[in-house]
Amino acid sequence: WEYAPIGRPQPYPPLIHVIFLFLLKLKLEPLLIGKISQFVIYPVLLFVIWRCLRELFGRRFAFFSLAMLFSIYSYYLTAINTLAASVSVIFCFLSWLYLEKNKIITSSLLLALSFYTHGFTPWLFLVTFLLYGILYRVRFVSCLKVCLFAFSLASPLILFQLASFDYFLFPRNIMENKFLVINIFQWIFCLFGFFVCFRRKGRYCILIALFFAFLLLLLSGSVFRYFSFYGILSAVFFCAAFLDWVYERLS
Repeated sequence: WEYAPIGRPQPYPPLIHVIFLFLLKLKLEPLLIGKISQFVIYPVLLFVIWRCLRELFGRRFAFFSLAMLFSIYSYYLTAINTLAASVSVIFCFLSWLYLEKNKIITSSLLLALSFYTHGFTPWLFLVTFLLYGILYRVRFVSCLKVCLFAFSLASPLILFQLASFDYFLFPRNIMENKFLVINIFQWIFCLFGFFVCFRRKGRYCILIALFFAFLLLLLSGSVFRYFSFYGILSAVFFCAAFLDWVYERLS
């Protein structure tokens, strides 16, 4: 009531709220909407990640990644509790897939949708794409086009958020579920996988770019969100690269 009668700005990206409003207009109960959302988002998220990795790096790499993600309980909890972030990650992975297919418009639209879904995730992938273009010069122009076009499409929301900056709250360390799984062997394999990606270069450069972009989240103080959601993605991909390399050597 402290903002009555004039109200206050709502700087949070609106897409998820619009989808929920549509479902409410269909006379669905709020609790049912929440249950359906949590039930659907996790398998859809894993499927999109698996599909993108399968097309970009092959079936074996995608299988190793999916198996490891599926085994991390804290990743599951964070994925279903932070619905907007999960949907935003889906858009970003699809944007990455279409970037690799050189479909600039589609990739840009998907990245722009991510901006309208979550306030932080698209910035991480924007940095990822820019670093990818720098590390893999063949993709530099494509990455730059996608980032500029997506940024221009998202600029109305970004300008509104900048104008409403005083209403933002930036908690240092969000703990959605207070449950975290850290597998020491997974992070050791991650280190080996980093060198595998560094040696393979080419398309694997984006995994290196993703790792350094996600470090920004860790440096910002959001340790829990890094180890339970964003950071674990890059660690899993490095592990998959290492296991894929081991399989090739043994076969």
